[in-house]
Amino acid sequence: MFGEIENLVRKIDYSSMKAEHSIKKVGSSGNVVRQAAFSNEGAGGVNFAANIENQRRFKKGSINAFQNAISIMQAQSDAIRQADKIYNQMRTLANQAADPLMNDRDRSLLSDQFNDLRERALSIAATKFNKKLIFDPLAASTKYEVSFGQGQLKVLSNNAAITRFEEADVLYNKGKMTIDVNGGSSPEQFTLWQGNEKIFDTGLWKTRSNARNWDYDRFIVEFGPEQQTTFQFVPLSPGDSQSKDSILDAPGYPGNLTDNNQFDNKQTYLQQLLGTTTDENGKTPSDADYYNTSGWSSRDGAKYTQLGQVTTYTVNSDSSILRLQVYSPGTIFQVKGSFELPELEDEFVGREDDLQVRIQKLGLGLLRENDQAGGFPEISIDTFENAGKAIASLSNEIEGVGEQLGRLANNFNRVQNAIEATQEMVNVSESVLSSIGGDGLTQDLLNLSKARINRAQDTALLSQAMSIHQDLVNVLI
Repeated sequence: MFGEIENLVRKIDYSSMKAEHSIKKVGSSGNVVRQAAFSNEGAGGVNFAANIENQRRFKKGSINAFQNAISIMQAQSDAIRQADKIYNQMRTLANQAADPLMNDRDRSLLSDQFNDLRERALSIAATKFNKKLIFDPLAASTKYEVSFGQGQLKVLSNNAAITRFEEADVLYNKGKMTIDVNGGSSPEQFTLWQGNEKIFDTGLWKTRSNARNWDYDRFIVEFGPEQQTTFQFVPLSPGDSQSKDSILDAPGYPGNLTDNNQFDNKQTYLQQLLGTTTDENGKTPSDADYYNTSGWSSRDGAKYTQLGQVTTYTVNSDSSILRLQVYSPGTIFQVKGSFELPELEDEFVGREDDLQVRIQKLGLGLLRENDQAGGFPEISIDTFENAGKAIASLSNEIEGVGEQLGRLANNFNRVQNAIEATQEMVNVSESVLSSIGGDGLTQDLLNLSKARINRAQDTALLSQAMSIHQDLVNVLI
């Protein structure tokens, strides 16, 4: 009797274990890795299933990234078509205002409508999707060759402290600013501002001797929205002991400076940037050939956000106004600034370490007159002459809309093809996964049902046995 009870207990435990195993398999019917484990696939089978499952999930994440890109493209498409309608409305108004017989009152009314449309178009060009600009003005079909100016800001008096600056609208809110400075051994603070926000600061910067001789130091500042502001430092060698005014004596700076092939400022720039006067070759100012090399060759092209006393600030500004500003404590200095546009780089959409697609950036026009001498004024129709210029400018912008739509169509096709290719990979993964996991779900449910029936039967027999056992004990007692 006791042996039969023990046997029934073991059978119930076994049935419970089988039921639990089947429950887990049924519960993990959507998880092939767990299915593989429960189906005794072994470590290799489980790892294989896990790898395939991870790839499938990663590919689905890539598809989501591509679909986000499609959403941005839809926003771009809507914005470009709105801009096209506005450009055509503006050109119609410009044609009306180009009538030489129109009176001032009617032209003023047209001008007000024109200006409102221009502001609407510019706001479309600044559209954001998920807080990110969908257009890059550098990618616009209309191009402007802009410059900051000649930038020789100099103070040739030794009077009270003074701040001097040069300011210009460079049209774009990103670019590269080259700043050449020569202040001598009495330091000045050279700064660059975008709008009213400072983006670059040398601190109190020294060169050798005085501002009229020896070398300039060069800083190349790169800035723009959604990127860090960085600077490069470039040691220069043109210049010697002769006194030169970069405007009067050497107007072709730096070509009209004598190059002595010596880096005369080396001791000061190494100290201000690295906190040491020893160069990368271990030479010190006492070495006879110390000034023959820049001591900077290993850092050529390196970009910094901060190094020594020089600091940059990332402001993510929409302003196209640049201001080169110098604070002088009452000493002389010379500085030259020049602006250039950065190279337009393509974008990549898709997840890193997976399939990515190169797409072209899109841009809408700035609605300016392409007149460098006039400072690129905004197009207007307030006069007969300006109306004529506006017609030409808007015709170019309308033509550019077609070019932008062509780029957009090309981008869309590339991303759509990438979605289809990635989805095919997902389908292959799911096909492989469907074959992993042992018995099908139907068999798992059947096993679960059988295990439960067996357990119920054995439990009933155990109850009977225990009842009989208890009755037997009572009789013996």
